[in-house]
Amino acid sequence: MSPPKSSSSSETSSSSYEIRRPKHDLKWYLSYYRYKCKQLVKTKWKHLLILSLWISLGYWCYRNEFMTVYMIITMIGLIFYNLDWREKSKEERESTLSAWSVFNKDFKSIPGTFTADDQLRNMTGGAINTNSNGRRN
Repeated sequence: MSPPKSSSSSETSSSSYEIRRPKHDLKWYLSYYRYKCKQLVKTKWKHLLILSLWISLGYWCYRNEFMTVYMIITMIGLIFYNLDWREKSKEERESTLSAWSVFNKDFKSIPGTFTADDQLRNMTGGAINTNSNGRRN
C-alpha cells in the first residue's frame, strides 16, 4: 500500500490548479475583441461611414421599392471602382500594359500574346514574305 498523502501537498496542487486560467477564458476573448473593435474604428472610420451610408440607402430603397435599381447602380459602381485599383501614379499607369493591345500605346502587346501573324508563320513555316508596303508576294 502506498502511504497516505499529506494534506499540504494536495492543497498546493489544488491551489495551483485554481490559479491557472482555463485554456478558453471568456474574459480574455471579450477584452481582445473589444480592443480589436476600437482599433477598427480608429483606423477604418471612413470605410465604416461609407458602409453605413450604403446600408441605410439600401434600406430606404427597399422600403420605397427601388431595390432593383439600387442593386444595378451598386454593381455598375463596383465595376468602375475596381477598374483602376492597381494604378497609383502616372508613371505606373504608363508602364502597365493592358491585356488588350488596342488600349496600349502604339498597340504594344504583352509578352506571350499569340497573334494572327504568329498563326500564319506557324502554318506556313515562315514561307510567306511581305513587301515593304505590307502586301504579300
